[in-house]
Amino acid sequence: MELKENQSALILESDENGAISVNVASGDHDGLTGALCEVIANKLMSDEQFQQELMDMLEMQQLRQSTIVRENLMAVTQAELRRLTGGSGPSRDLISGAWQLVMEPGGHSGLMNLTLDGTLIQGTYELEGGWTGSMRGTLVGGRARLERIDSQMGFVAIFYGALRVEGDDVRLEGKWEATQLATGMPSAGGWVAQRLDKDTE
Repeated sequence: MELKENQSALILESDENGAISVNVASGDHDGLTGALCEVIANKLMSDEQFQQELMDMLEMQQLRQSTIVRENLMAVTQAELRRLTGGSGPSRDLISGAWQLVMEPGGHSGLMNLTLDGTLIQGTYELEGGWTGSMRGTLVGGRARLERIDSQMGFVAIFYGALRVEGDDVRLEGKWEATQLATGMPSAGGWVAQRLDKDTE
């Protein structure tokens, strides 16, 4: 790629040992774009906290991508098994309805209302303190993946959990991870949601 006179770019290079180096390519060495790239390059190489934040975000993105691939593969496999066996009829919907949610650390609680359509989950939530928003995700092989989209802050967290059924007791429980790194706020934790009886919804 040939840069124009008013363009600059960061070049990240990895050696055989996995070490990363940062260089600046610029057609605007004495201009604004060149100066900005130099500042960013210096921060990348010298600010350890910034480096760690970038690595945490990269690991989270890779985890999300690998989870999506696994869920899609499981969905295709289950569909093929149903086709080969002639299907076994619709399964019981244990997701649709109201749920009491508790998030740790901090013991933050609230309510979720979820709807299951095939393997897709959609719904809304309301947490103590007035936090509201939407939930969307999938249920594949008894494993749930939910994205929390807050009405004020946007896409803030991913919930990974397993569906547990013991008689009339139906729960979702697992781990959550923040998608936005904020100073002083937890970046991960645990969660459990208890499905409410129809009479208490």
